[in-house]
Amino acid sequence: MIYDFYGFPRELYEVNYPASSDSILAKKIQSILTQNNIDSKLDFSRGIDHGAWSVLKLMFPNIDIPVITMSVNPKLSNKSQYEIGKALSPLKDEDILIIASGGIVHNLGMVDFYKENSIDSWALDFNNWIKKAIEEWDTDKLFKYESLAPSASLAVPRNEHFIPLLIAMGAGDHSKDGESLISTFQYGNLALDLFRFS
Repeated sequence: MIYDFYGFPRELYEVNYPASSDSILAKKIQSILTQNNIDSKLDFSRGIDHGAWSVLKLMFPNIDIPVITMSVNPKLSNKSQYEIGKALSPLKDEDILIIASGGIVHNLGMVDFYKENSIDSWALDFNNWIKKAIEEWDTDKLFKYESLAPSASLAVPRNEHFIPLLIAMGAGDHSKDGESLISTFQYGNLALDLFRFS
């Protein structure tokens, strides 16, 4: 377990999700990435961080599936992130679920834990801009969101929370169909969106 956050309630640091891994599948994923000229390294000693266990604990509470976690490289271009997802897409045909967790608007320095019933306009504008680009599958715009989207630097101060969206979209490149299942906000500007990419 990796508790890679600070300042949250004690109960979060007591969560345990002892998922099994699958070294054969991990090596297969690395082989797929290599075939697509994407560099990667295997690390069989790393635990599961909160980006994985916070989602899996709700989806698979019985801990009955093997889990392979992948880190993101924030130095790659947005197009390269998309290409990673595109390379992994064939795994879906083998009943392998590709889950990408992150956040469209994720600036913890701006959240207001006492704000319940209103959404900051800058966060809503950015979120709506991204959702429209997804609906239109306008990757040209998405790859340049830092310079084109309203309030981008405020909504995405660090890109590691945004990158999973690009990877998930890449995994849906074949159908180019993104379905918004849930879209809501907490604490004024923390976006909680759930998309499914066929």
